[in-house]
Amino acid sequence: MKHSTETIQEYFNTNERYANQLLVKVIFCALLIYPSIAILKITGILPYIKLIHILVYFFMNLILAFVFYFITKKHPESKSNKYIFLIFAEMIIFFLSTECGVIMFISYVLIPLCSCIFFDEKLTFRILILCFLCMIPSFIIRSFTIPDVYIWYSRPTWLLKFGFGSFIEYTVYGVFCYILAKETRIALTSIYEHKQSIKVIQDQLIFGFANIVEAKDINTGHHVKRTSEYVKLLCRKLIKRGAFPDILNEHTAELMVKAAPFHDLGKISIPDSILNKPGKLTEEERELIRYHPVDSAEFIKRSLNILEDEELSQIAINMALSHHERIDGRGYPYGLRGNEIPVSARIMAVADVIDALLSKRSYKEAYSLEKSFRIIKEMSGTALDPTIVDALLSSADEVKIIKEGGTI
Repeated sequence: MKHSTETIQEYFNTNERYANQLLVKVIFCALLIYPSIAILKITGILPYIKLIHILVYFFMNLILAFVFYFITKKHPESKSNKYIFLIFAEMIIFFLSTECGVIMFISYVLIPLCSCIFFDEKLTFRILILCFLCMIPSFIIRSFTIPDVYIWYSRPTWLLKFGFGSFIEYTVYGVFCYILAKETRIALTSIYEHKQSIKVIQDQLIFGFANIVEAKDINTGHHVKRTSEYVKLLCRKLIKRGAFPDILNEHTAELMVKAAPFHDLGKISIPDSILNKPGKLTEEERELIRYHPVDSAEFIKRSLNILEDEELSQIAINMALSHHERIDGRGYPYGLRGNEIPVSARIMAVADVIDALLSKRSYKEAYSLEKSFRIIKEMSGTALDPTIVDALLSSADEVKIIKEGGTI
C-alpha cells in the first residue's frame, strides 16, 4: 500500500520535534558533568585539568542549552534545529577532548549516537564526518598537552598509535550508528504503513456498518456522512475556541469523527415496520426506539474488539450510548445530566439534531436553516450543551455546505 511522501514525512517530523525536546533536556542534564569533573580535579583524580577551562566549558554548555531551548520554542518546525544542536554540542566535545584526562573516544561517540534518534541516516553520516574532522586536530592538540610522565615513547609515536586505534574504533562505531539510523527508519516506515492499512480497513468497517443502518432506515439517507461532517465542524470550532481543553484536541477530534457513524447501530435490531413507520408511534414502539442507544453500545463492544483500538471503542460507545441524553436530565436511556454526559456524546447530540431538523423525514418536511437554528437555540441549556450550540450557530456557511452533501 502506497502513501504520499508528505504524509510519511509528517510522521517523522513529529518524531523530530519530540527528539529536539529530548535533546534540550539532555543538554541541560549535561551541565552536571562539569561540577563532577571539578570535584575529580580537586580530589586529585584528574590533576592536569584546569579549573578555569572547566568553568569556560560550563558556560559554553549553559549558553548552548538556553539558545537551543529558545530556538526550538520559537521555530519548532525548523529542520535546522537538529544541526544547530549537534554541531554546537560537537564543539563543546572538541574543546573537552583537548583536556588531558578526558576520555576522547567516549566524547566523540556521544554526538553520532544522539543523531540516531532522528532516524535519518544522512544526518548521522554528516555528523560522523564532522566528528571525525574535529577528532583529528583534537588528537594533535592533545599530544602537546600530555605531561611527560604519561609519555613512555615519543609524542609522534603516541599520536600514531592512539590516533590509528581510535580511527579503527570510530569507523566501526560509525558504521554501527549509520546502520542503526537507516534500519530504524525503514522499520518505522513499515510500521507506519501497516498502521495506515489498518486505518483504511477500520474506516471501511465503520462505514460498512453505518451503511447497513442507512439501508434499513429510509428516513435517514446520508445521515451518517452528514453527522460525521457536523461532528468534524463542531470539533474544529470548539478546539479553536479552547473549549473542553482537558478532553478535546486534534487526536480526540479525529477519533470522534471516526466514531460518529456508529451512533445509531442499535437501530439494526429495530423492526422495519417501527423504524420506518410514517405515523405516530405507540408507547411500546417508542420505548423500543429509546433503547437503541444501549443496543448500539453493545454492538460496538462486540464489533470494535477486532480493531484493538480501545480509545476509539470507548469514544464510540460514549457517543452511541449518550447522544440522546439531555443537559437537564430528561433524556434517555439513563437520564444523565450536565457534565455527566461525555463531551463526545454532547457533540454528537448537536450534530444529530441539526441534521434531523434540516432533513426530510416520513413524519416531517425539512426545515429551513433559519428555523433549524432557532429551534437549536431554544434547546440550548435544556437538551443541548450551550457551548456546543454556540459553536454551531456561528457556522452557518459550513452547515449549508454539509446540508447539500459537501465536506468541509
